Amino acid sequence: MLLEGLKVVEMSTWVAAPGCAMIMGEWGADVVKVESPGGDATRGFYPDTPDSPGNPVFSMENRGKRGVVLDTSRAEGREALLALLATADVFITNLRPGALARARLARAGLTHCAVRLADMYRLPLADAGFDFAVLQMVLHYAEDPAGVLAEAARVLRPNGRLVVIDLAHHDRADITAKLAHRWPGFTDATMHDLLAGVGLAPQQPLTVAGPLAIRVWAATRAAAAATAATAAAPVRSRELAI
Repeated sequence: MLLEGLKVVEMSTWVAAPGCAMIMGEWGADVVKVESPGGDATRGFYPDTPDSPGNPVFSMENRGKRGVVLDTSRAEGREALLALLATADVFITNLRPGALARARLARAGLTHCAVRLADMYRLPLADAGFDFAVLQMVLHYAEDPAGVLAEAARVLRPNGRLVVIDLAHHDRADITAKLAHRWPGFTDATMHDLLAGVGLAPQQPLTVAGPLAIRVWAATRAAAAATAATAAAPVRSRELAI
């Protein structure tokens, strides 16, 4: 499989980062989810009942992962996490910088990555600065999906690639209302028009099956968007995830 042999450590909650790790697992990665002693907050959504067994939100985001509970507020928990990270190829987290600092992970030598809190409609990033960007379970919350896609396209270099991972269109009004989704997923036709409308060339989408189907839409920024400065400057590959 595409990511077979890759080890991913995930310490996150609430849709986007857990969903990203889940899809990496679907593609063959070995994913280890780290939870606090209190557990992932999404375990409390739609818990098991006699009439509705299972937890569709937690199950959708975390299927196929291994799990471990670590208390990173304690020295031994933090050391165990750092030992786990030393064996990993990828670390996924959506903890805010303050939370990482309290766990003393902000100074753990993770200098090759950064976490920023920003407005997805006005990213504090220069034009044409990234080769690859991911919008993971973001657009169904956005009041203006086209505006989010336009901003992602802006920061892509010519021939850069955007991957949108989001819910396929569904009729589960109960989930849309409970989780405050703005949109009940997207059809392929809608996403094609949104991507094309911001100057991206859509490619054939993929489906990730689950309690709610997830679609993976990819698109490429045209090479004609290059400026002379961008085309001439030798740069390293950079990636952005939202």
